[in-house]
Amino acid sequence: MTNRTIRWFDIAVAFVCGSVIAYEPTWWIGVVLAFGGYCIVQFRTEIVPIIVVSIVAISSSIYVMERLPLPVGEEGASVRFFAFPTETVTIDGDTLRGFVKTKPFGHVYVRYRFDTKEEKERYARPTYVGERWLIEGIVQPFERPSHPYAFDMAHYVKMNGGASQVEMASWEVVGKDRTLRAMMSEWRVAVLERIEHYFPEALQAEAKALLAGDKTDWTREEMDELVALGITHLFAISGLHVGLLTLALRAVLLRLSIRHETVRLLLIAGLPFYALLVGGSPSVWRASVMTIVLLLVTDRSLSIRSDDAWSISLIVLLLVKPSFLLYPSFQLSYGATFFILFSSSLLKRMNRPFVQLTFVSFVTEAGLYPLSLYHFYEVSTISLFMNALYVPLYSYVILPMQFILYGLTYVESLFSFVLFVYEPFRAFVREWTTTFASLPYNKWIGGALSPVAVALLVGWTVVLLVRLETNGRWQQSLLLFALPIAFLVIRPYTDAHASVTFLDVGQGDSIVIEHPYRRQVTVIDTGGIARWEGEEWKRKRQPFEVGTRIVVPYLKARGIGTIDTLVVTHADSDHMEAADELIEQLRVKTLHYFERDEPKRLMEELLRVAERERVDVQNVSAGDEFERSGWTFRYLSPDARRATVGSDNDASLVAEWTNGRVTYVFMGDAEEEAERELAERYARPEGKVFLKAGHHGSRTSTTERWLDVVRPDGVILSVGRNNRYNHPHDEVIERLTERGVTIRSTAEEGTIRFVHEK
Repeated sequence: MTNRTIRWFDIAVAFVCGSVIAYEPTWWIGVVLAFGGYCIVQFRTEIVPIIVVSIVAISSSIYVMERLPLPVGEEGASVRFFAFPTETVTIDGDTLRGFVKTKPFGHVYVRYRFDTKEEKERYARPTYVGERWLIEGIVQPFERPSHPYAFDMAHYVKMNGGASQVEMASWEVVGKDRTLRAMMSEWRVAVLERIEHYFPEALQAEAKALLAGDKTDWTREEMDELVALGITHLFAISGLHVGLLTLALRAVLLRLSIRHETVRLLLIAGLPFYALLVGGSPSVWRASVMTIVLLLVTDRSLSIRSDDAWSISLIVLLLVKPSFLLYPSFQLSYGATFFILFSSSLLKRMNRPFVQLTFVSFVTEAGLYPLSLYHFYEVSTISLFMNALYVPLYSYVILPMQFILYGLTYVESLFSFVLFVYEPFRAFVREWTTTFASLPYNKWIGGALSPVAVALLVGWTVVLLVRLETNGRWQQSLLLFALPIAFLVIRPYTDAHASVTFLDVGQGDSIVIEHPYRRQVTVIDTGGIARWEGEEWKRKRQPFEVGTRIVVPYLKARGIGTIDTLVVTHADSDHMEAADELIEQLRVKTLHYFERDEPKRLMEELLRVAERERVDVQNVSAGDEFERSGWTFRYLSPDARRATVGSDNDASLVAEWTNGRVTYVFMGDAEEEAERELAERYARPEGKVFLKAGHHGSRTSTTERWLDVVRPDGVILSVGRNNRYNHPHDEVIERLTERGVTIRSTAEEGTIRFVHEK
């Protein structure tokens, strides 16, 4: 029997498995089974290695558990503690927010709202790093996410090594230390300020991201373009960025006749400082530590294998900060490096650089698409080609030019000349980027995957790569690789169930209807926020967008990339302000609205967006209907007369969705007058009837007469928690309770979903 030597990769696998159990205890059975399977494959019946790696897994789990932060206090409790602000603490609009570091409580997320412009100016500073604060405030509970796929504040804090969020009543600086991190933060601020002073506005966001790791100036539209092309990693400080910078510095230092050994030591010593200088994100630390280990690999006396370097860097980072494991960027960057190293023997068989680059892009996409679906629910379909185009462009032009331009800011005459040449070229590239990003079907929205599905799909890719390395049968391997993707593509179209989902969009409405076999997807309203002009000093850099943060993630997680019909019941912001975000980020075939709303500002803006995105726009009213898979969607109100008569709310589109056994009635914001007219002509269908209460449960809707006609089995209230209108009103609750109607509220339950047989 041959003895299998324990390698660093085995230790890394054990460390990761133990850490996962520490962070997600409910996954322990699956993790143990996966780890056991790995041990059997690697060590077979050799007991000693299995015992050793098992001890590592248990030890890492204990290590991470002991480092989990404690809450700073119970929810609602008044607290007082000392803390050190991190680079994340910034002022946005009228709010200071970010993470502060404390000894016993890890990182605590804090917020402070300024009362006046003068107070904001008094506390505003380029960086707070190096200060020591005395904080007094109230521990705030974490709000429940709107649905399982929406932003989760509790997870965000956990990911950053914290367990609490505090609304600060007061904070004062009680000390200031001249630490290395503080000096690095000041230098970073100086770099950002110099970019703002010298670079034209069109180049600032890119320069800040590539030179200082600051992506706050990127707009949602710009980020969406990079996501569609699958090249977001190029415009952040990633492994490629650090690798290219290291190679360039190494070449310069060697050109200056500095000894190889000295150059290696200078680079190893300098990379941690660089990581601090550019903000110290997980991807930067991963790239820096990995590069340091690879530099050590070049030392012949150490003889470290590349996969050992990968494993050691992973273990070191998780020892320093275990919560790195929760970052999607950390998982994706280490996953990409793993698949590149794992397929290195195949890569060596290819002679042409372009073929090698294409293969690397394919392998990383093939290995990481399950993780991308798990975190983002979508994958770029053109990333393979875009990376083959943009990686050389980025490596040899865009990244070097950022450093050249920044250096030339100290020689203004040369800076202006080089900028005169480079700026039109960059504008040309940006224009083509927008063109590529607007190509149809440039991304596949595959829907959310479970952790088990991710593990199985990643394992399947590993098996296929091993098989390909053994037999070299490319066509057969590609066919086998495509099988699970084909299954994921057709999966929604095999579901015979119909569903209706009432999304928790706060004080607003958004309803998603899915017909059997995905033959029709209808979205009624999109929610939204009333945008008040307000004072300039209170405005946020990136205002909260209901569509982008709540509605679109839900649709993508359900694998919905195309909306067949988008219904706007009426032109109130809490029903349609986010509609443009859906049209811009997904494919919308048809838009339904009532003609009365055409002159409204929000509707005019939406119709312009719809025209630009080539959406079929239809004016609908009572009597219009369509049928799919045994379910009929029918408009009940308003009739054409409402185009000029009555209130705007009573002109809301009211619709019915029924299969003859189950019926849903969606009331929009229709009030008493519209309900009275409906009551005169509406006949309650057979079977169960569910009513979406009009106007969020206002006393002016869901009237006695209308309830007597509909006789609902259940009522859904789409309302915001602690809303300023006190919806739903007590009178409505009393009317429903007296009739024994089941009441469900998004304010109480979050997103509500009903599923029915065909």
